[in-house]
Amino acid sequence: MSAQSPSALTKTLREFCAGLLDEGRVDVVVGFGRGTLPLRSTPVFARNPDDASRLIFDATCENNLSVFVPKLKDKRIAVVAKGCDSRWLNQYILERQTEGERLYVIGVRCQGVIDRKKLDAYLGSRRLLEGRLEEIRGQGECGEGLEGEGAGGTGGVEGAGGVKGAEGVEGARPGPGVSVSDGHIKWHLEGNDAEGRPWAASLDFEDLLSDSCKVCVKKGPVYADVVIGENGETVKGNGETAKGPEREPSFDDVKEVEGASIEERWKAFRSEVSKCIRCYACRQACPGCYCKECFVDRSAPRWIGGSDDETDTMVFHLMRAMHLAGRCVDCGACVRACPMGVDLGLLNRKLQKDGWVLFHHIAGFEREGKPLFGTFLPDDPNDFIL
Repeated sequence: MSAQSPSALTKTLREFCAGLLDEGRVDVVVGFGRGTLPLRSTPVFARNPDDASRLIFDATCENNLSVFVPKLKDKRIAVVAKGCDSRWLNQYILERQTEGERLYVIGVRCQGVIDRKKLDAYLGSRRLLEGRLEEIRGQGECGEGLEGEGAGGTGGVEGAGGVKGAEGVEGARPGPGVSVSDGHIKWHLEGNDAEGRPWAASLDFEDLLSDSCKVCVKKGPVYADVVIGENGETVKGNGETAKGPEREPSFDDVKEVEGASIEERWKAFRSEVSKCIRCYACRQACPGCYCKECFVDRSAPRWIGGSDDETDTMVFHLMRAMHLAGRCVDCGACVRACPMGVDLGLLNRKLQKDGWVLFHHIAGFEREGKPLFGTFLPDDPNDFIL
């Protein structure tokens, strides 16, 4: 893939994180770096100012970086956080898995991330040699991609301490002319086919967008110490969490399944589970699976067998979903990590819908108090009691 100039956001991100490390305000910055394959990124752990030059942020940054926080014990951590990442950071604090004092949240407003499986399905036997995002400015005119220069300055970052801009996390907005909803951003792909002949294509942004991003209720961070906008502007956080989602949660996919008969739902569930090879990639990618010993690995008592028996596989998915009830933020990390295309998100979203309908609860918007299942009120619905 050809070399690309860093975007204004990436430039500011690198400069700001280098300042944090140089001043000794954090021990490590957990962010994203360019992957070795086109349209891929990889987690980066910057421990000195020079490491910060590897940092990027764009729509290829699909991992939920909060998953690394419980593993970095006794470290002062800065995390480059999308909306869903920041919600899991809040959830960690709520569940007493980390302390807010040792976290420095660098918020970035996310337009959505790529779903690699959708890209692979589109490519088929063709080989991808280069991929980027381009802003379509007018008829036949293309600007630089998200890793191009972009418009706007660096927003006046003065080391790590002096952040210019209005107070309040909500002050960071997408740059002018960048609009996913009206189709102004497209994926530009180039490569070779099976016979070595070159090809090129341009796809709408949503064609490769992760399904979880299409129903995201908060694209910006719910809490951040600083927010870096797409044009490199920086906005200092005001120390408060967002009051709630930006829009009403949508559960159309869940309602469609709920409308089917019990027999149809059971058949669909068995069909979905039959794809699973029990590789546990979903567990490893999920920030909510932080137990030191997972129930599937226990031998005393042994909860499930180690084979691909249908019943054991069903028990794994059902128990994992229940463990995430009231906690899952629908980041989609588990779905994107699954090599077999199991629709793990649907089961989790069913429980999210119940939490929203019964208790008006969405995980990740609170830093204080108790998790949903740790709170019991006299007026809680009791319809489930026989």
